Amino acid sequence: MKVLQQKNGVTQQKLGSAGRFLTWLDAREVEKANQVRNSYLRDLTTTMNLSNAGTKPHHGILSPGCQHCGDGTWSCLFINQTCNADCFYCPMEPAPRENPPPTALGVDFPSASGYVDFLVRAGYGGVGLSGGEPLLNLDRTMEFIKTIRDRIGDGFYLWLYTNGILANRERLGQLFNSGVNEIRFDISAINYSLKPVRLAREWPWRVTIEIPTIPEGEGRVAQLMPVLDQIGVDHLHLHQLTVNRWNAGRFVEHDYTLLHEPDNAVLDSELAALRLLKRAADEHLTLNVQYCAREFKSRFQGRGRRLRLLQLGWGDESPGTVNDQGYIVEETPVESASLSPEQHSGLSLVKSPPAGCLVGKQNHLLPETAVRRLEPVLVRKLGLKDEQSIPLNGWEQLAIRLIPVSTLVPRFDSEGLSPLR
Repeated sequence: MKVLQQKNGVTQQKLGSAGRFLTWLDAREVEKANQVRNSYLRDLTTTMNLSNAGTKPHHGILSPGCQHCGDGTWSCLFINQTCNADCFYCPMEPAPRENPPPTALGVDFPSASGYVDFLVRAGYGGVGLSGGEPLLNLDRTMEFIKTIRDRIGDGFYLWLYTNGILANRERLGQLFNSGVNEIRFDISAINYSLKPVRLAREWPWRVTIEIPTIPEGEGRVAQLMPVLDQIGVDHLHLHQLTVNRWNAGRFVEHDYTLLHEPDNAVLDSELAALRLLKRAADEHLTLNVQYCAREFKSRFQGRGRRLRLLQLGWGDESPGTVNDQGYIVEETPVESASLSPEQHSGLSLVKSPPAGCLVGKQNHLLPETAVRRLEPVLVRKLGLKDEQSIPLNGWEQLAIRLIPVSTLVPRFDSEGLSPLR
């Protein structure tokens, strides 16, 4: 009880004042919540598929984009930071700058050519174009799509996220003809309207519904699933709601139960998603339905990012021992593990990475077991021409984490969806 209370307090501080008014899973409720959740999982064991070490249950197949995500070869390009919807669950930080350039991995990419150089060097196999709302900057979106297709070719998988508000026949035709392989609609942003979805079905690309699983909307989604099947929607992606400092205030009016890890996920959202998965199986829908849990994102999207950073920073050189989760693992003398926070701060070179590879150490003190996992760092120039240099922004502060192994093993080495806590 004491440990959960301590996590509760720390998590609430991260969410600001709104964190005090949210409902958190209590230690006394953990066992009950696990029983309910496990009963749903047992019901699905004979009908659903499991991917990515059991963290992604799905009915039917996964889209190629989701396979790239799980494999760690997906880049998410935020075309803009502006949107024409007003979703209470949106986790995006309000745009700190007016008309900022596209970003990926926290790095600005003002030119499409520089972004393609980044994709090639890092070994990506697909890109999801997101926002904000990409259709608000259609010219910029089309420029990046065209440059990727011209430079990398047709074998590279491209998909685009949209709320569908600006989706009309002309814009959808432009996207399809430019080489977009898949379009994903968040219909929860438009009161679950299928108007843009039906329109998109006029072209032979993958059409996907990708929505957060809002507990109050479970009944509406259940009603729509047979309709999606009938009109030829390829995939339904159900995401777990999460709370952060940017949306916490708007979650207060919703009576959800929040989990402490990972990333303040909503328990009610997961339970609703599992029930919808079961419905898809029970009704024998041809619609492919998957549940994207926060745990999957924590384990596999983070792993993919680290593997791409290793490719960027070291190329064909070896950074040393790399574990399955993309961390560099090295033994550390106890004296080094006992450095003060002041000695850990600032920028320095670690393990003699290639020239131009700056790393910043976070102020984590290591236990005397003296093993550390180092998170790879983004290099400053990525081997590009000087005029295409990519600024590091905040990466020099975030790149290397010295993490006690004991805090990671239960999360990253467990199988499947870990028990709630």
